Parts: sequence; C-alpha cells; structure tokens
Amino acid sequence: MNFLDRRFRFVAVLALAAGVVTVTAWRNRASSPSASRASSPTASVASPPGETGSSPSENHPTPQPQLPAQPAAPATPDRIQIEGSERTAIDSSELADRPTGLTANDRRAWRLSELIPDTYMHSNAVIHALTIDGGDYILKDDGRGGDDVLVVRRDSGELYIAWLDGNANDGRPLADAERPVERIEHIARIALVKPTRPVELPPAKLSVTVDGVPRQTLTAASFAAAARIALKGQHDGDARAIDVAHAFGAALEVAGLVADGAHVTTAAPGRDARPVIYLNRRGRFKFAWIDPSGEPIRDTKQREVSELALRSTSRLATRP
Repeated sequence: MNFLDRRFRFVAVLALAAGVVTVTAWRNRASSPSASRASSPTASVASPPGETGSSPSENHPTPQPQLPAQPAAPATPDRIQIEGSERTAIDSSELADRPTGLTANDRRAWRLSELIPDTYMHSNAVIHALTIDGGDYILKDDGRGGDDVLVVRRDSGELYIAWLDGNANDGRPLADAERPVERIEHIARIALVKPTRPVELPPAKLSVTVDGVPRQTLTAASFAAAARIALKGQHDGDARAIDVAHAFGAALEVAGLVADGAHVTTAAPGRDARPVIYLNRRGRFKFAWIDPSGEPIRDTKQREVSELALRSTSRLATRP
C-alpha cells in the first residue's frame, strides 16, 4: 500500500505541473503582441534604483516627437574669428613661425595691432573679444586705445588675450612684460564694431521770454557777451555762465524752461541758490542752480535747453 500511495502521488504531481506549463504558455501567447507594441526607444530606459519596471499590462504614454538638440559650437582654442574686418581669422598655425620680440619659455605674443590692419585699429571702431561661453570684453573703445592688447600663443597652440604692463618697449621678456593674471581665455571671436554716426543737431539757440514777451535769442556766438560769472568744478569746457536773475532785467525768476524738448518747472533748492545758463563743450545750452561759491548744485542740471521763461518778481509782489 505504501508503494502504491507513493506512485499515485508522483503521477498527481506530474499532472499538476503539466497543467501549469500549458496555462502559462497560453497566457504568454495572448500577451506578447501588446508588449511588443509598448516597446520603444523611450521605454527602454532602466528604472531608477529602488523602483520596479512597468509591467506589459500598464498603459504607456505615446512618445512625442522631438527635434534633435542643436550641437554645441566646438571650442576652437587655436583659432579666433575676426568680424568687421577684411581679415577673417587669426590661426594659431600662422603664428607658430611669426617673428616676435615678446617670448617666454612656454608662449609667444604679438600686439593685436600687428595682426589687424591699422585701418581698423586706428579708427573709432570698438573692438570686442567674445569667449565661447558668451563673455564679452571691450579691448578698444573711447578712452582705451588698444595698443597694449596682446594675442598670446602657448606652445600647445592655444590662444588667449592679455595686456602689456606699460608699453614694454624696453626689450623685457614676455614673462615680465605681460600683466599678471589679466588675460581672457577661450576666445572665439574678435568683433570690430563701428559706432553709429551721431545725428547732426541744428545750431543751439535759446529763446528767452520775460512775462510772456520775447526778450532775446541767444546763440553759441552771442553767449560770451552775456556770460558774466564763473562756474567752479566744471568739465564742460568754458566755465563762464549767465546769471539768469539779472542778465535780462532786474529781479527776475525762472518760470519754466524747455530741456531736451520737454517743458520743465524748476524751483530753487535753497535760499542762496542762483539759476545760471552755460555752454557745454559741444556748444549746447545747459541750465543749473549754483551755490554761493559758484558750484553747480547736484541734480539741478538740465541739458539741451532751448527755451527759458522768466517772470518779474516785482510784478508778482503787486498782485492782489
């Protein structure tokens, strides 16, 4: 009996296993088309640690088409593009054998003025150095000549911008002539930008009215005859000025003026302040209040003054 019982149990186990295999195979055949449709390049990303992947029976979002990312501009440490000049680029290879008196153990240098035609270096163009990461540095502008700018080539072929320590005309080696630390690495472009031509303004005129009646029209030529007082601390050329309160009649005060094309009202910032008209170095009329020492008071200046309206203080006193 024991032997028969063991055989019966063994047969039962075999039958049960066969049934499980059959059911599993049928389910795999039914589910395999759906799993194939769900697979895509976007769905093949590995699950983050600690998470399980999605089962074939879950709903997967439809992948959205995306434009390929624009490739980043390749870094070119051995070439500098030139914009705004007849020259198109500075190549490291061309500088490898170019003579220079500025040398060091691991690099050689040339003045930028040696590499860009004088027509552009000595014009009023503004010269920018632009780096591959978007930096923008002005090498030459109004007030900075650019004669001390260096293009330096390392023995590895890399180029960078530096500055001379002084004029460096005494034959010093580059290691001593180059300003320490002051350099611009990873230059991509040098751009020469010509400034826009300023708009030519008509000759300056200043119309003066007293109590609403035209009194006088000043020009840059007639200004000197009416300018009787001196200003201090000016950087606008001639430091002479017109004393507004007394130059066009006795006891006058400012009723208003037109500056930069707009009507402006202005009041004395203090009891001792005096209104004046003066010329800047471009021959344009300016207005300001000055203190007893003749120094213009801060934040009272008005430029491009074309009309000045005055009123009699005696007339104001007789009003009812």
